[in-house]
Amino acid sequence: SFTEQFAVPEAGLFRRGAHYDYYPSDWETGAPSGFTYEKNIAPTIAAGGKVVAKPLSTKDAKTLFCFALMLAEGYEVDLIRKELKQGVSLFACEGWDIFSSEAVVLNPGNEPLVHSKSIGSMKCGIGGPWDLALNTDVFVKAWKRVFSDGRFMDFGWTIKVDPDCVWLPQRFKAQVAMSDPELEFYLNNCNQGLHGPIEVLARGGMLRFYGGIEACLADQTLQDEKSVWGEDVFLRHCLRKLGVSKINDFNMLSEEACFKENPGKTGCFSGKVAFHPFKEWGSYMKCLGQAEQSNGKTTFI
Repeated sequence: SFTEQFAVPEAGLFRRGAHYDYYPSDWETGAPSGFTYEKNIAPTIAAGGKVVAKPLSTKDAKTLFCFALMLAEGYEVDLIRKELKQGVSLFACEGWDIFSSEAVVLNPGNEPLVHSKSIGSMKCGIGGPWDLALNTDVFVKAWKRVFSDGRFMDFGWTIKVDPDCVWLPQRFKAQVAMSDPELEFYLNNCNQGLHGPIEVLARGGMLRFYGGIEACLADQTLQDEKSVWGEDVFLRHCLRKLGVSKINDFNMLSEEACFKENPGKTGCFSGKVAFHPFKEWGSYMKCLGQAEQSNGKTTFI
């Protein structure tokens, strides 16, 4: 079972059997019916359960925690280094992390040095009927590192973005300005189902995913799918199993696999939040410039 533990600072934390709930104030007046007050306790998260975390302030609920997986060699290193230098993509988020198979310097020639975080081997096979990267296990390691680090709990939204995905964090914020990230949901970005270039979970959905990822890994159907599909299919099927709601946001991603868009050929003028793929820095910046000059689309979530 999943046994990651965490502390809830200044929490009114109550227990009824194996179930924990957080109460932000007035706990001194007595526990809710059937609950006993547990002070300074770090609850064990059972498989399929929901992690309990202190509610965010209104300001923090609008913030983004973003991360990417990066191969230790090749074009992804070049893209990430230049994105960091320019302060674009995930580096425009309030919190971010880069994961790789080793600690790669992201800002060579500068002090202090910034490194990617190592999650070990990122090797995966190619297979299935569409010759996809069978990369679920690699991304599971990254999600588990995000969970164990715990930083995501301080932000309203968690976003996994690929290094070659051009995206505009401020435009995303405008789209979800009226949304409540404490609710348990994720954003479906494609008519074919969630696609991996950008994956967005509200904080409530992340807490449910945190508590239930081991249940997903133990599910035989999801296990069998790892030999056919990539990590994005695992993620959306896992979230469905855990009861995390799917909210369609088709103003999120522009790529050929979704709605047969091709921003590499037609430009990045659609007003969407993200555009994929752009593996060369010149084309990446051209797309970013086009996107910044166009008006963003309104999404009601």
